[in-house]
Amino acid sequence: SAAGSTTSPAFQYSGVGLFASLIDQQRNASNSDFDLLVTAGDNYLAGPQFEASLRQPTGQLFYDALALDLFNIDVGGIGNHEFDFGPDVLARFIDPDGDGTGFRPFVSSNLVIPNDSPLKTLIQPSTVVTKTVNGVEEKVGVVGVTTPLLRSISSPGNIGTIGDRTGTPGFDGLASAVQAEVDKLTQQGIDKVVLVSHLQDINEEKALAGKLRNVDIIVAAGSDTRLANPDDPLLPLTGETAVPSYPLIYNSQTGNQVQSLADLPTGVAPTVIVSTDGEYKYLGNLQVEFNNGAISSILEPGSGPKRNTNLDGLTERSDLVSQVQNPV
Repeated sequence: SAAGSTTSPAFQYSGVGLFASLIDQQRNASNSDFDLLVTAGDNYLAGPQFEASLRQPTGQLFYDALALDLFNIDVGGIGNHEFDFGPDVLARFIDPDGDGTGFRPFVSSNLVIPNDSPLKTLIQPSTVVTKTVNGVEEKVGVVGVTTPLLRSISSPGNIGTIGDRTGTPGFDGLASAVQAEVDKLTQQGIDKVVLVSHLQDINEEKALAGKLRNVDIIVAAGSDTRLANPDDPLLPLTGETAVPSYPLIYNSQTGNQVQSLADLPTGVAPTVIVSTDGEYKYLGNLQVEFNNGAISSILEPGSGPKRNTNLDGLTERSDLVSQVQNPV
């Protein structure tokens, strides 16, 4: 090139190395005192990267699990792709040592897991995340739900689902299974509840918003719905468009969508839905304030999908490069 000219670095996006740096960036910039990092399922996908994991010796974390571990996630949800290789591979993903304890909590309230399955101790209906904030112990309950279409789109073996639309008890049964788990949490005095939901179609989560009580946030996955507001920069890819808005806000009593928290009647708590697409393209970031167990404000400009790209000054975090990307 001519003397004095500079070339811009190649456009880079996605990947676990950049994603770890994005998580760190958002954690450091967050106004929130309590940070909760969750996935809502499809924690791995079939492909050459996963083939590398299947060659790992017994006792070693699969590469996708190692990435989640290095991200320091709090809770994982369970989607349909977790069962693509059968329940035993999923058990090895969560618990490579085979000692009955997972490397992180994984949750789903509507899976029917036989007592003799290795997954019985590895997937719980819900879990409680406890962190000390300003010297005070704060608790958030996290409940999971998995698509009832599991048997027709994956290979769950002897694992069943509540809410299968091809049989009974249908969608109301699915909602009841979730609500029963939420009620267990609220009876323990936990008044902040997040649902990690993998129902394949965001309309399913929208329907749940009106059927559930005391759920504050639904993290929707499986539909790759890229919720965003006009001021949220997206990746410069062909066809990369936003679905308004981040978050979606619902009246928890009627299930009707509203445009803002101010549109809710006095004393009615909102249920909000967030979603983004997968493949490590975006990190969803919802920042909210609670008052008496209900969301009282949504913090901007912090809330929204954060794109995973070097265009925003991110560089790949070295531990993910050396421990995950390079070995794969």
